[in-house]
Amino acid sequence: MILGMLGFAGIAVYCYLQTQRVNWDHHTTYASAALRMQGVNADLNKNILKVRYRLLEYYDVLVSQFRQIKNLQTALSDIPPEISEPGQAEISQPLEILTVLIKEKEEVLESFKAQNAVLKNSVRYLPVAIDEAGGDIESAGLKQRLGNLIRDTLHYHRDADRQLGNKLQGLLQAFSSQRDGMPPSPQREAMDQILAHVRTVLTQTPFVNTLTDTLTWMPLGQWSNALDQAYQRHHGHLMATAKQYRFYMYLAAGAALLLGLLAALTDIRKPVPVPAPLALPVQEPQDEPQMTTSRAGNLSKLKNRRDERRRASVE
Repeated sequence: MILGMLGFAGIAVYCYLQTQRVNWDHHTTYASAALRMQGVNADLNKNILKVRYRLLEYYDVLVSQFRQIKNLQTALSDIPPEISEPGQAEISQPLEILTVLIKEKEEVLESFKAQNAVLKNSVRYLPVAIDEAGGDIESAGLKQRLGNLIRDTLHYHRDADRQLGNKLQGLLQAFSSQRDGMPPSPQREAMDQILAHVRTVLTQTPFVNTLTDTLTWMPLGQWSNALDQAYQRHHGHLMATAKQYRFYMYLAAGAALLLGLLAALTDIRKPVPVPAPLALPVQEPQDEPQMTTSRAGNLSKLKNRRDERRRASVE
């Protein structure tokens, strides 16, 4: 019974150790990293659009948020060790795709920043181009037509309308032909500068728009969500296993306690053996016979005296 109690106690200890496999620090760190990856990527996409449409002038926020994405990628690469091997293999699949997408997004983002800087430079210049030209453009009609060209070009930069783009290409060719017929002069140089920036906007706008769409449509959020679902599924399996071990631990601990009580009761009911008395040697006194003879003689004398008194009283 004692051996059974010890066996159940050992099983209870083993089951307890299995319940401790769930590391809540690892779980919190990993699960929050997967969720933050989706959130940071969504914020990055919003800011890319803001930069594209000049609602943000600087790239610092893009650099900072992409650095966060890289740090989260590193955190997600460290899959909690308590997840089973099949679970680690399943989580690794979306993780590998996510890693490739992050690398591609980094390359496209660098290209976007460079190409958008060129586009932004021309867009900044065109609204003040006529004023900066000053008196170099002598013809009022030419100045008005160039102003209309600049206005339509800025609309195209904002809307990227294909029909408007085709119209601007035709106007650009007409202005280029007119410019070629001019002799070298400040007016020709002013036209060269304006037409160069218009041409830049016409060529860079669709390119930058394509880069913007590529960045914002990259499925980082989708694969981050797939990774999170795979992790949560296998973490749920781990929790279910820990719950089963906890149940078995309670059973084993209860069985060990019951066997211990039975062993104690059995021990109490056993009769207590009474120890046998020790046999000690008895020494007889040597003068016992003498004491007995002397006592008998005294009794005889007393009897004789009593008889003599009776006879004397009779006489």
